[in-house]
Amino acid sequence: MNENRKLATLQAVKEIIPIENADAIEIAKVMGWDVVVKKNEFKTGDLGVFFEIDSFLPEIERYEFMRDSSFKNNPLVGRGFLVKTRKLRGVFSQGLLLPLDKFPEIDFTGMEIGTDLTKELKVKEFEATEGTDIFGNTIERFHPIIQKTDELRLQSAGYLGEALKGHPYYISEKIEGTSGTLSSENGNIRIFTRNNEIKDEKKSLLWNLVRNKGIIDVLKNCEDIFLQFEIYGPKIMGNKLKVDKLDFRFFNLGNPKTGEYYDFADWDEILKRTKLKNVVQSVKILEKGYNFQYSLNELQEISNGNYDNAGQREGIVIRPQREMKVNGERLSFKVLNNKYLLKNSDW
Repeated sequence: MNENRKLATLQAVKEIIPIENADAIEIAKVMGWDVVVKKNEFKTGDLGVFFEIDSFLPEIERYEFMRDSSFKNNPLVGRGFLVKTRKLRGVFSQGLLLPLDKFPEIDFTGMEIGTDLTKELKVKEFEATEGTDIFGNTIERFHPIIQKTDELRLQSAGYLGEALKGHPYYISEKIEGTSGTLSSENGNIRIFTRNNEIKDEKKSLLWNLVRNKGIIDVLKNCEDIFLQFEIYGPKIMGNKLKVDKLDFRFFNLGNPKTGEYYDFADWDEILKRTKLKNVVQSVKILEKGYNFQYSLNELQEISNGNYDNAGQREGIVIRPQREMKVNGERLSFKVLNNKYLLKNSDW
């Protein structure tokens, strides 16, 4: 869970688009998202409260209209309503947009577009429960310097795509699993899941996996480094890659003492120098180029594809070949596969 993610924000409608053969609904363009709304409920320029997909809304009267399609009772986040990708009259709807008069407790006077309302509206990020306790005993802490893994969706952060225009880039396959971090500093090797450290115990599946691959032996004799990776396999998020055993692919390399990420352009040299090249494998690289010019629609087309020997992939991640920042924020973003989202929207 990303506690800083802006799940509920004040947004303006950019455009209203009719839906063919639909009398009661239409599309509202919000940031980069297409959201199906009631006909004539909004017009271009109107303000509304926008909830991104994965938002988990509290069980209160305001959201009761979602009960039949979206109610969940989840051990991690409780009872509420999940905002998810839906397909209505042949078009995708990603998010929920509600008029300001649905929120009488909030004074919107003078409020800036983009204002974060997540905490005020008690919105949480939905968490799937599967695979949360299969790696061994945990300690409730994360590395003090390395950042937790997360990617903004381009639809909510179009400025990142604009900043990448004209620069060398790469596109990688996004694996549907659970993220992990492996760090080695001064001979001290540690493994983390998204929020916790995994104890080094014989019964830990993740520690055993890393040992069996020979990674621990390599890390004992190389420079300080961290890897961040996606873990996949049986009992993890439905095993979307259809593999027989637990495995992982890395997608970040960096310096654990500074938290800085190493440039993708240098990955090969770093892996050879550290001898990690023989024991780890990166996520699948779908494309490398030297002049990024893709639009959101074009990236959505690229995201639409299958994992090797399996079903629809979750999506893609796009980054510069050399690290860049935009307003102090790492330039990295994802585009999810709409077909995958629709098929897996019920978790």
